[in-house]
Amino acid sequence: MEYDNLEFSADFPGSAVKLIEENLGGLAVFVQGACGNINPTWTAHDWANVEMNGNIVGSAALSAAFRASTLVSDRFAVNLSWAIDTVQTPVKGTLIPAANIEVQSSLVPLDRKHPASLTPDENEILELESELGNNPSLDLKKKLQPRLSLLRAKVHAWKTPGPRYTPGTDHLEVQAISISKELVIVGLPGEFLFGVENSISEKSPFKNTLIVGYANGYFDYFPLASDFREHGYEIGRAIYGEGATEVIIDATLTMLRTMYGS
Repeated sequence: MEYDNLEFSADFPGSAVKLIEENLGGLAVFVQGACGNINPTWTAHDWANVEMNGNIVGSAALSAAFRASTLVSDRFAVNLSWAIDTVQTPVKGTLIPAANIEVQSSLVPLDRKHPASLTPDENEILELESELGNNPSLDLKKKLQPRLSLLRAKVHAWKTPGPRYTPGTDHLEVQAISISKELVIVGLPGEFLFGVENSISEKSPFKNTLIVGYANGYFDYFPLASDFREHGYEIGRAIYGEGATEVIIDATLTMLRTMYGS
């Protein structure tokens, strides 16, 4: 649901969790990863689509769980012996040993990139809107819309009164909870684009690194430096500018390497 919904609700994760628990048992947990540039399959903001999106997510999780079920040797098959004639392939997965939980956090200072003037951006918005108005073709819209979305988001953010979109410095908390050498959970304070999750997971010393976004505060969008070439709404909402996300990534990896070696 949108920001104007004032009813208490677990939204689409609630529908997903309910579906999983009803069909699989146990306790289902939903966490948001680095999904700043991932959009749902349907975006109508009503309860019917809350249920639809929840069922899509929950069904995908159920499918994965059922496909991971071990095929034991007491099965029966016509014309062959299940235990002898069929290949018994172990299900891929990770068995986590006895947990040895350790928690660390780090405060990362970042300067807000307050623009000196929004006039050039406002003028460009008018030019792009005029160009699209004179030629409303789909091809032109695909070409210009990402840049227009960036500028509109940027102008709206920095012109809206609030402590976040003002000159200054923030100290953002990055947190890590290691369960074992096999698994670490990393909390990041904002909407990080999906490439950030890959950047951290691929270089993490832990076998499995689970990213949890929107953790310990919320400081809007965090694109990679390369994402700034693509424009779009998420880039316009980035408070700290190009290169800031890489600072967060470096601080996270430093913390993970320290934890893994301890």
